[in-house]
Amino acid sequence: MRFAKSFRPYDGAQYARPWIAKVVAWQVGKRAELAWGTYLGDDNGGEAEIEAAPGDVVLFGQKGRAGRAGFAVYGTLEADGSFKSCTEAAAARRFRESRSFLGHAVAVR
Repeated sequence: MRFAKSFRPYDGAQYARPWIAKVVAWQVGKRAELAWGTYLGDDNGGEAEIEAAPGDVVLFGQKGRAGRAGFAVYGTLEADGSFKSCTEAAAARRFRESRSFLGHAVAVR
């Protein structure tokens, strides 16, 4: 299913283009491996979109420039198409737990 996140206008000198991705692998002790979506828009706003399935861990955000803080939001795509946000640690647990149901040997504590 298509998941999209809308972004309001932003100052291109202070913020980079918004981004969106989904987790495709997440080994213990490493950062998540991501499949990237695309941002459709410009500094005047738009939306980031990605193809994802219910249960997928999706993240989106925007990098700051010139000393501005950026942000990243982690969460899971629910069966009804909604997004349930969570911490990065909870996203890692949810990703690994979902893979244990697919026959992968994953120990989660």
